[in-house]
Amino acid sequence: MRVIAYETLLNEQVLPKCDIKSLKITGKTLADRQVMEVMYHNAKAALPDGLQMALMDSRGG
Repeated sequence: MRVIAYETLLNEQVLPKCDIKSLKITGKTLADRQVMEVMYHNAKAALPDGLQMALMDSRGG
């Protein structure tokens, strides 16, 4: 069995089927933000204390 990174798996096997060209997993600070990456405004106000946006991203929302 081939071990493959999550990001690689998505880029090679999942996203092309959806006509998505690429995915980049980044950090959780503005300094880690990539060019053209979506920004969540006031996301903290809508989230329970201690919940990180990155945890929500991995499950689709």
